[in-house]
Order: sequence, then C-alpha cells, then structure tokens
Amino acid sequence: DLEETVLLSRNRRDITKTYPELQRFHERVVALEAVVDGEIVALQDGRPSFERLQTRMNLQNEHEIKRVMKSHPIVYIVFDLLYLDGRSVIGDPVEKRKELLSEIVVPSNLIQVSHHERGAGIAMFDAARAAKLEGIIAKKLGSPYRPARRSREWLKIKTIHDADVVIGGWSRGEGSRSSSFGSLLVGAYEDGALRFLGAVGTGFTDVMLGELIPRLQEIEAEDCPFEGGLEAVRAGRFGKPIRDPHWIRPELVARVEYREVTSVGRLRAPSFKGLRTDKSPEECTYDDMPGRTDG
Repeated sequence: DLEETVLLSRNRRDITKTYPELQRFHERVVALEAVVDGEIVALQDGRPSFERLQTRMNLQNEHEIKRVMKSHPIVYIVFDLLYLDGRSVIGDPVEKRKELLSEIVVPSNLIQVSHHERGAGIAMFDAARAAKLEGIIAKKLGSPYRPARRSREWLKIKTIHDADVVIGGWSRGEGSRSSSFGSLLVGAYEDGALRFLGAVGTGFTDVMLGELIPRLQEIEAEDCPFEGGLEAVRAGRFGKPIRDPHWIRPELVARVEYREVTSVGRLRAPSFKGLRTDKSPEECTYDDMPGRTDG
C-alpha cells in the first residue's frame, strides 16, 4: 500500500509541495485511510498571522521553500474528520467526529488538534479576546459536516471582523507612498454587481507594496468595475473623492480586517492582511460580510 499525505486547498489545489514539513502527516494518524479538515497557520507571538503565512503560501521554488521553512514555521491545526477507513463520517454528530479525531491524530509540535469545550462559550470568547485572537467557532451539538455550505449550526464569533474582498482599483499615494499606491479600492458582489466597500490604506509593509504594484499594473483597465461605474464616481456615490483612481480587472482577492460595515455599506477602519490565492472573486459576497449594521 502507498503511504502518503496529500494536502489540498479549499479550491482543491494540490499544495503538498508547498509545505514539505507536512508531507509525513500520515505517520501521525492511527488509521489506514483518513480525510481530515484543518488549517495551516504561521504563528507570531503565539497567535496566527495571515501575513506570515502569505510568505509561505505563494512560494513555488523548492529552494525558497526550504529557506523560509526555518524563518516562517507553520503548524497544522486539525479540527474535523470527514472519512475514516472506508467510511464517510460527515453525517456523524460533531461531538462523535471530535472524539474519533482525538483518537487517531497523534499531536506534535507541528500537528495540533483544535481545542474545544462543551458549553462555557462566553468564557472561551473572553479568553480569546484577552489573548487578542480573532475569535471562536460555535458548533451545535449533533451537527453534521456540510461540505461547501454555510450553516447556522456553525457560527464564527469574532473579536474583530475580517472578510475577503475584491480589489477593483487603487488610488495614487502621497508622500513616502508617492511612487506606490495610497489605498486599494475594494468591494464585494451583490446580485451579480461589484458593490463598492471603500478604500483600504493601512496594513501594508514595504515588501507587500513592492509585490502588489506590478500585479495591479498587469491587470489595469479603463472601466471602473464597481456598480455604477465612472458615473457613480463622478456623482460622489462612493463617498469622499478618490485621488487619481486607477481601475483594474476584478481578479484579485484580499483579506482585510475592520471594525464594522457601516449603515451605508462602507468598511470602518479597514486594514490589509494579504492576498488570497485560493478564493475566486465571485465567492466574495456582501451577504457574507460580518459586522454589518445595515441589517
């Protein structure tokens, strides 16, 4: 029998070679065959850092991957079990799947099984907030695993909101950013149209700026991709005037953090965290934005 580990991203892209340290994961699993769900994280000061993970997720060169493995180590956190030794378990209650998961996965410095508590949700949320973590996931007892579906049985409870948004353009920078961009113009899809959510001007490192500019320039476009187009921009429907806007084809997805979505549908205090290469723009919908105050 062939013993191996295969890592697939959420859009089923094979990322096994990107994370060589996980290629022997099957040796930590006490089973003949298993399919698990989990998340690869890069830690900074004991907390997951999407920015640090970005340094890893986009690498293809074997030499570069090996070099960065030491400076940006990762941990695989396993949180669910889908298949075990010839049987799908997605219909089993979540508590049963958690029990099986704890029995078959042998933790290490590289592999962890996500911690869970039955009850005590408020205390767990308070602990997550005190530790400056993003939040917790609340899962209803008895709930099955629903592939590629959102459900009220599993709820993200965030200490600070984040979402994936579509980049539709950028504005010219000033001062130290005059040779780069000042902010990214972002949106999310609603009823097939790209709804403008505002400008993201913070959260960028010099490395990010250097990597983003050529990618933005490669997909420049004449037309504004946001709902209403240039007419909406000229009429002031995007809020305060945008300085020297440049439009792009809506092909790039960015992860942003923010306080809330205001009553007029704008991100409050957004900060750039990185690009998503495993998600399509069409998957970024306004209905899925957490922290909305417009109902």
